[in-house]
Amino acid sequence: MLRASQWSVLRASRELPRSIHILLLGTFVNRAGAFVLPFLALYVSVRLGLGPRIGSLALGAYGIGSLVGSLVGGQLADRYGRRTVMVGSLLGSALCLLALSRAQAVAGVLAASFGLSLISDMYRPAGQAFIADVVPAAQRMHAFALNYIAINLGFAFAPFVGGILAERSFALLFYVDAFTSAFFGLLIAFTLPESLAPPTESQRAAPRESLLRAWGRIFRHRVFMLFCLALFLVSLCFAQAFATLPISMNELGIGEKTYGRIMAVNGVMIVLLQLPITAFVLRMSRSTALCMSAVLVGTGFGLNSVAGTWVGLVGTVAVWTCGEMMQAPMLGPVVADLAPAPMRARYMAFSGVAVSLAVAVGSMLGGHFFASYGQALFWPGAAMTAFVGGSIFLALGKRLAPAS
Repeated sequence: MLRASQWSVLRASRELPRSIHILLLGTFVNRAGAFVLPFLALYVSVRLGLGPRIGSLALGAYGIGSLVGSLVGGQLADRYGRRTVMVGSLLGSALCLLALSRAQAVAGVLAASFGLSLISDMYRPAGQAFIADVVPAAQRMHAFALNYIAINLGFAFAPFVGGILAERSFALLFYVDAFTSAFFGLLIAFTLPESLAPPTESQRAAPRESLLRAWGRIFRHRVFMLFCLALFLVSLCFAQAFATLPISMNELGIGEKTYGRIMAVNGVMIVLLQLPITAFVLRMSRSTALCMSAVLVGTGFGLNSVAGTWVGLVGTVAVWTCGEMMQAPMLGPVVADLAPAPMRARYMAFSGVAVSLAVAVGSMLGGHFFASYGQALFWPGAAMTAFVGGSIFLALGKRLAPAS
């Protein structure tokens, strides 16, 4: 049964604005059809026959495009509005997915992977800023927790169904993913209002701040940059879920369908346990909760070095998923509190850059080090990066506390 604190989270979630519930519906549909990313490394390395190093490079290109797309999306969302950027990103993603499905050569695959993430990740800072714009500060953790549940409720379906479709035709993965992206874009276009406040007279009269000048202001915010460094290190470990873990499972004789089912455990756990975990996290300081989440992520991935069966791998996924659930509802509220209101989307983008850069670096280096040193040394090394990130979160202490 749910405790009183868990009921309070559920009750607060029901009181969120109608526009947030529409966003959650579209997010679920889009993520339920997000088949391509979990299977991208396998698709490139096995089905296209380009090998594991090119598969890792494709994910690396995806990560670099994500980094650039997040920065550009944040700048555009603060200037032209959240709704415009979200719609353009989702419709553009549908076209990029179709282009990636036709790519065969190495250069084409890498270019299409980069282009897909460049366009699709413009959505992230705009969507996060939209949530922070329309939800009161006291309810933001509930809103971001529900958004994460919607993402992972879809993700619980995506790898399982995607594994079945991949064994029949990888082309189906691309077509369904493109359809759900287009659906979400049209849903936003026809149902959601613009959440960016109109500029004041003084803001209209002032020259527009360039992207480089905005970066300079963000780089001088020391607490936020340390927060992003810690997030980068934890995400460097987490990126291996899609970079080296599927290749590792393939070496153990675990096929695409079983890989999809093992990864579906992550989404199912989040759907079932995110609200209780959020209620638990609400009783802790932000720095302590983020540190604990990093330790669990590192431990889960470190255990891959000794998990030689699908049962053991399910256990490792369960451990790092617990860490993920502790971290997820914290990130958006922390960034929203650290950011000046006129720069909210750009701060959201920069925190997204920490994750995207980790995907790019982790994917490219992960495949290399995994091929060079094997599972026994690679996974403990990945765990150590998360542990260092957790120590930085803990050291930030009260500087991550909610705004008064």
